[in-house]
Amino acid sequence: MPQRGRPITQVRNKRGRAFAPAEGWRRVRQVLAPVLAAVLAGYFLYNTVQGERGLRAVAQLDRQVADSQAQLAELRAQRARWEHQVGLLRDSNLDRDLLEERARSVLGVVREGDIVILTPPDATGRSSSSSSKPAAGSHDAD
Repeated sequence: MPQRGRPITQVRNKRGRAFAPAEGWRRVRQVLAPVLAAVLAGYFLYNTVQGERGLRAVAQLDRQVADSQAQLAELRAQRARWEHQVGLLRDSNLDRDLLEERARSVLGVVREGDIVILTPPDATGRSSSSSSKPAAGSHDAD
């Protein structure tokens, strides 16, 4: 309640200090502006780090790219090995030893006089040696 003899714009607070009602809104604005700015800054900072396109997402994408590049290098090396194997089986560049080894492995046959060493199968059910190899010096000259 306004006191006598003083203008209505000046009121005393609980501590007895005089202030104008408009000054209260000014104080609210002085506090509210920095708080609002801090909240906005915190929101943008959080999204910069944790957001869908933030620093963590970029780091994860970098890891995925590195993994994919390693896988690509491995597949390219595997393809080069296969291309080399196919190149050895072409008519112009036929390697008779490779052809004979491959035919024996696929057909499961051996030549008379070859020594066959049987190995126990591994966990996949295949023998631990991929093919039966003829003993040294057992090839006949063609």
